[in-house]
Amino acid sequence: MLETKRYSLSEYLNHYKSNGTKGLYKRMLEDFFTIIYPKNDSTDLEELSLNYVDGMHDYKGDLIKLRDAHLKVSPMTSQVRFSAVNGFLAYDEILISPKFMKDLIGSPEPISEEHIPTREELRCICEHLSFNAKALTIFLVASGCRIGEVLQLKISDLKLGESPPKVNLRFETTKTQRKRWTYLTSEAKSLLEEWIRFRGEYLRKSNEMVKGIVPPKVDDGRVFPFTDDLFYMQWKAAVRKAGLMEVDEKTGHMTIHVHCLRKYFRVRSGWVNPEFPEMLLGHIAGVRGVYARYDESQLAEAYLKAGSNLSVFEQSDHLIELKEQVQKQSDQTDLILRNILVKNIELRARLNIPNNTRLQTQIDSLKTEADKIPSLQQQITTLTNEKSSLQVQASSLQSQLDSMRSENTGLQTQVGCYQSRARNLSTVMSPLLDLPITITRKNNMPNRIASKEYPGIPLG
Repeated sequence: MLETKRYSLSEYLNHYKSNGTKGLYKRMLEDFFTIIYPKNDSTDLEELSLNYVDGMHDYKGDLIKLRDAHLKVSPMTSQVRFSAVNGFLAYDEILISPKFMKDLIGSPEPISEEHIPTREELRCICEHLSFNAKALTIFLVASGCRIGEVLQLKISDLKLGESPPKVNLRFETTKTQRKRWTYLTSEAKSLLEEWIRFRGEYLRKSNEMVKGIVPPKVDDGRVFPFTDDLFYMQWKAAVRKAGLMEVDEKTGHMTIHVHCLRKYFRVRSGWVNPEFPEMLLGHIAGVRGVYARYDESQLAEAYLKAGSNLSVFEQSDHLIELKEQVQKQSDQTDLILRNILVKNIELRARLNIPNNTRLQTQIDSLKTEADKIPSLQQQITTLTNEKSSLQVQASSLQSQLDSMRSENTGLQTQVGCYQSRARNLSTVMSPLLDLPITITRKNNMPNRIASKEYPGIPLG
């Protein structure tokens, strides 16, 4: 009789393509084996996992132990934990009935309190982020992507020349293992282009700061060449500095966490058709629904209408359009009043002061000035656009300056440390320099050496 092949933990994890899923499930299964083997000294997960799938364990009882050990965990986290364990068992053909799992887990409804930030709150948070973290935050808000998806993007995945700017997500980088695309706002595009120009300098300075401590970073072509842990640390600190830090009492999670940016994308944009954001977010039902009924041009048009509300620092295109309409109407009204004034003067001239050359000259001058109004309006519009662009660049440069100041503080700390070490070394060496020196004279050494060339040095 052939022996059934058993699969180890690593073999089970390797059938997943996403590195994020592999890492998450590995942590969940490590925790599970710690509960099942509390007194086992072995840390070899491969050995423990192979021993566990021998068919001799009470698997349902072990799943109950896992549930009881994490009663205070949120239902969503609990569902992920049981999915990892149940998937591992199923991979070794140890099947647990769906009814048992449903009764064990219950309804995976989220219990953690969370708060989707407003535009003003996002602005406040971004003011406390470094330039790289700010660019990533604006990217997440504008695109609706998961942070793990964005951190795997290559520069070649960006199509910034299109309208709206397009982001292609490769299937191997998405949680659902399905390729898709999304878009960016003009604000996100401007910050992203500025970040890409600064990106090489960021890598160089990062390598200089850790030189000799860790291996240097290699430019792997990613748009944001850093880890999610680094971003999470900055996000948490920025939320606290902004005075917005609140923690859910039941789960201990921040109420304004990074994943809220995806919900901001869906809730704050004012989408006319709810299927569009679901597709851009990468939800399976949304992808299927949009692909079945709409083409890419319709999706791009919908984003241009709704995506204007995703700008954090710039005013929305809708508000700008309204202001332009109001300004246009005001200018038209002003032109009408000027024409009325000119006609009124002409009428008075004809009625009261015929053939008045000076008055006619004034009328002609007013007409000339009135003809200049459209040109002046165009200049005002151009200057307004240039002002908005300069404000974005100023914000970007200020962020770079803050980042460089932070790096300078770190370097000053290192210099102070080295100076302290030098002072300590000097203190140790000082007594050694004051010790007397004794020279032993060999039998055949001339006495003149002691008497002439080295006076005062005792010879032993």
